[in-house]
Amino acid sequence: MDCAVTMKSMVEKGINPIFKRRNIPRLKFRIGMDSGDALVTDIGDISAKLHKDLIGATISLTTKIQSCAEENQIVIGHTMLANLGVHRRSLFQEYEPLGWDYSLPNALDIYHLYELLPIDIK
Repeated sequence: MDCAVTMKSMVEKGINPIFKRRNIPRLKFRIGMDSGDALVTDIGDISAKLHKDLIGATISLTTKIQSCAEENQIVIGHTMLANLGVHRRSLFQEYEPLGWDYSLPNALDIYHLYELLPIDIK
């Protein structure tokens, strides 16, 4: 989470003001995160282009979360929120994106998402 917040701050307060002064289009981002298990695996053919990748349910869920984020927004899943310390949890509020109806397998409720509140990093 610290890395995502730092990236957001660097883009909004460092990079984009420079781009604006130089008439360069600003950078935009959407960050979605959650925590859980993932598998590191080889993708591709060793004779051509082999690389490592992460796969699993958590990775798929994180992709769904990221696609729900608005421009320049950080959104996390309930599991990640539960794993944060009390202070960091207080930096988030519940987020209900339009059309979000995902639930975990064998769960009755929709999986809750949370958005980072505006914070001032100096």
